[in-house]
Amino acid sequence: MPSILRLKEDLPYPIEIVSIDCQEGSNVEKKKPIFTYKYSKVNETLIRDEDDLSKTIVKKQKVEMIDTFDSPISGKVVKLNIKKNDKFNSFDPYENLIEVDEGCLHEIVYAGLCAVCGMTIDDEDDQNDNKKSKSDFVNRDKDTSKATLSYSNQQIKVSRSEVNRINREHMAKLKKSEKLILVVDLDQTVIHCGIDSSISDWVKTEKPKDVHKFCLEEDIRPWLQKQSVFIRKQYMNMSPFTKNWYYVKTRPFLKEFFAAIKDKFELHIYTMATRAYAEEIAKIIDPDGSLFQNRILSRDENKSLTTKSLDKVFPVEQDLVLIIDDRGDVWDWSPNLIRVIPYNYFQGIGDINSLNLPKQDLKDIPTNVDEKTHIERDDQLKILKTQLLDLHSSYYVKTGSSSEIKDRDIRKILRSKRIELLVGCKFVYEKMTRDIQRQIEQFGGRVTPNETTATHKIIDSADLDLKRKITREDGSFFYEISLGYLMRVCEKWEIEQDLVENRIKGLTPAPMIVGQKSINEENVSEENVNEDALFKNGMSWLDENADGEGDEEFFSDMSSDSEDEKNDESKEDGSDSDDDLEKELELELS
Repeated sequence: MPSILRLKEDLPYPIEIVSIDCQEGSNVEKKKPIFTYKYSKVNETLIRDEDDLSKTIVKKQKVEMIDTFDSPISGKVVKLNIKKNDKFNSFDPYENLIEVDEGCLHEIVYAGLCAVCGMTIDDEDDQNDNKKSKSDFVNRDKDTSKATLSYSNQQIKVSRSEVNRINREHMAKLKKSEKLILVVDLDQTVIHCGIDSSISDWVKTEKPKDVHKFCLEEDIRPWLQKQSVFIRKQYMNMSPFTKNWYYVKTRPFLKEFFAAIKDKFELHIYTMATRAYAEEIAKIIDPDGSLFQNRILSRDENKSLTTKSLDKVFPVEQDLVLIIDDRGDVWDWSPNLIRVIPYNYFQGIGDINSLNLPKQDLKDIPTNVDEKTHIERDDQLKILKTQLLDLHSSYYVKTGSSSEIKDRDIRKILRSKRIELLVGCKFVYEKMTRDIQRQIEQFGGRVTPNETTATHKIIDSADLDLKRKITREDGSFFYEISLGYLMRVCEKWEIEQDLVENRIKGLTPAPMIVGQKSINEENVSEENVNEDALFKNGMSWLDENADGEGDEEFFSDMSSDSEDEKNDESKEDGSDSDDDLEKELELELS
């Protein structure tokens, strides 16, 4: 089918065609004029009053202007629907101007060359293809804007129409083979990795089980740019590349976990780490490459250091996809997400690949490794294996109708499994954050800043046995539970029924949000909550001062006046200030 060119919204209407610069059967080139048009423009000129020079008069003059309407595409003109002297008083998005046969639409591009016709496709053309402004006045039967088809090879680009077709066919094939999709995070989800030199000494001495190591040569220039000028000076005459040894501990029951789910899930890796790092970890957790094959999405392809998005992996259908990750904030608490308890084997290391993210506050979450003996009591993957297999069975449960499976959505099944756990429960917590709120809401609960209306009060503690009934003066009661116990409930999807006997009947759970809207939720009433009162410690770990983040900056601000005074004194004495030294070193480095 030929492509249809339409009017643009930003033309200076009204316009009148004064000449047609192409004809049916001829070729039109990109950025060359299709027709020339005229329009009127009012020029305003300021003229001084001859009688009173302090006054000015605005003189308006109507001027006729000429411009061209350039073609956004190249091809053969099939049909002209315009002629000389045609007038267009306003924008009409359905006005058919001209039909052009583009020939090859360059739907598959490799390394800047069309795989069909061999034509060179400029990066500028490819970027313009993805802009909405172009599609506003070019109507094709296919979406030719480009998207990458492979995680590992970003040079292969395919039209979005083709990507969507391939994606739908792949999903249909997975449903036919009764498989779901599992997107797996690496650090603190299935492994824990450290780079500290003290780990090397400890590993040599203790020889712990399931600890692996590998070496990567890495460019330290991005890190160096963030350091002070004094540190940069130390590295001035050194190579920008350095070799780092990484020590990796796999999470307990990892082999059993993958062995149980590999035939029921298509597995993908999605990590904030570099591709080189991710490939080395894949060799450890998947030595023969049978689990993940080449399905690895790293920060090199993700193009973000703070967020993850399923649209990067599955741009069309996401109703088969589940995610396991120790962080919910990077996914904006997607309904596909199963948040796991962070795995910390090397004490004090944390996630070495989330340096651009705020550190998670884990002090009140039960530890899964004994700090002294390093004996592990982590059963997260054993629990997760049972949950995933149950979700798979629920999705592919046999019914009389084959069309019923086609319309199922794993997000709704996941929600139905979790929402009954805390539905009707209202939680109050002095240090409430947006992340704790979103996790509670995933399990059907709600949050409130008002202790008198709460059914549960969260206490700062990792004690799993801290759960007690408190009676108020009016005879009503609520339960105090530790944050550690709440996290355990969210991990196991189980709670003692005695602890939820005071559920509030009719309290509606929060809606399931996909993108910016809730899906298939009716009669959802939002509770009006004063967020200033609710989130006393910040709305998220992403907030600068949440949970104590940003304290150093706060105290540095307090001492800034005294530092300024010292600087003034040093200037009076004629001595060099730190700022002067920094400037000198900057010049020397540059």
